[in-house]
Amino acid sequence: MQITCKFASHSHNQVVDFTDHIWTECFSEHLGRWVHLDPCESVYDYPLLYEISWSKKLDYTFGLANDGVYDIAKRYTRKWPEVLTRRTLITESALAGLFCKLTRESRRSFPPEVISALEDRDRREVEALERDLHPSSNFCS
Repeated sequence: MQITCKFASHSHNQVVDFTDHIWTECFSEHLGRWVHLDPCESVYDYPLLYEISWSKKLDYTFGLANDGVYDIAKRYTRKWPEVLTRRTLITESALAGLFCKLTRESRRSFPPEVISALEDRDRREVEALERDLHPSSNFCS
């Protein structure tokens, strides 16, 4: 899957789930978001597969890419408070700090305009993860 994403000039993450599985995500410029791809399951764009269909008790789910390391667990759950109770290896703030440091290091040799575009994508991603985690039930606003 990573080869397919790279061939199509898409950014991609190798996703590592600490409970026992790996898969791929590709960033779709067309959709403006990351798309879940699991070739083992022949599944496309169904990130809740593991929590809903497999009844997995997720904890740490990371995206590893050439431009950074990302905590993407929120994309794969609708039970974030429950997931947080299982994330006990490191504090959330220490984990975020570590990932920021690793991401900065991985981007060290990138041109400023590429770093700026990636930081913009990162900001949109954080906003989307938070919005998807807490969907609004008020459709009138």
